[in-house]
Amino acid sequence: MKTINLLIMVIVLALSSCTKKSTLEDIFITPKNQYWQYSSTKQYDLSCGSINFQFHKDGYSHRYKFSTKEGYTLLEGMAGDVIIRPQKWSVKNDSTFVWGHITYKIEHIDRTVIVLSFPRPDSTKQLHWVRLLKVLGEK
Repeated sequence: MKTINLLIMVIVLALSSCTKKSTLEDIFITPKNQYWQYSSTKQYDLSCGSINFQFHKDGYSHRYKFSTKEGYTLLEGMAGDVIIRPQKWSVKNDSTFVWGHITYKIEHIDRTVIVLSFPRPDSTKQLHWVRLLKVLGEK
């Protein structure tokens, strides 16, 4: 009887931990008309809303630019002298988000705002901060 109870408890714990990760991934994933507006302490372009991302179930993010004339348009390929490609993303555990080549700590997450941090390369004590704000797109 003790073995059965222990087995049931282990199964419940395993299922609940999988559900938590799935829930976090579901928060990142955006429907067709929703975007995560990106801003960071490292960002040089301070124009409001110009950097946006969609995170897809396939584990890739896609970058979009915003303009008042065209709305949200996919930005991939050459942009000046920079190549913009879809980036691989994943939720590693309850507090770690891996996006491209950077591992972020999830500081706050809900369905409208995500706050991430990562250490500055030149300092172990200072952090860069990223804020993702969910926005709706018309086009």
